[in-house]
Amino acid sequence: MFESHGKYDIGIENNLITLTVKGSWNIELANAFFMHFKSFMEKASNNFKPPFNILVISEDNWLATPECIEKLLEIPVIGRSHGIKNEAFVLETKLAESILKNTLLAPVDLPANYQFFTNLEDAHNWIKSLS
Repeated sequence: MFESHGKYDIGIENNLITLTVKGSWNIELANAFFMHFKSFMEKASNNFKPPFNILVISEDNWLATPECIEKLLEIPVIGRSHGIKNEAFVLETKLAESILKNTLLAPVDLPANYQFFTNLEDAHNWIKSLS
């Protein structure tokens, strides 16, 4: 087993989950994140009243290695099963959006409300408009 690389930070405030992902993720970090996200969503749905919005912020050219994809495909399913209804993705480039759509999101049925943004302010405004 290798040492994990890449980073993430997750938190919640007023039913808005903020997830920041950074750097290149390997399978070790993907597995750790999966377990943390599952636990986080269980606690969130017990301590807050769903539905939730999620803001996913990609920094430092986030990218997951190919062996991570299968594990990360389970994340949207867990999120929706615990009340995530709206998803905003803040990505650094259109290329990042294309990669995300074609690898992690293509096999997953996303909720009706999701958008991609290149700046945080627009993503926050979109989420606020849903309230």
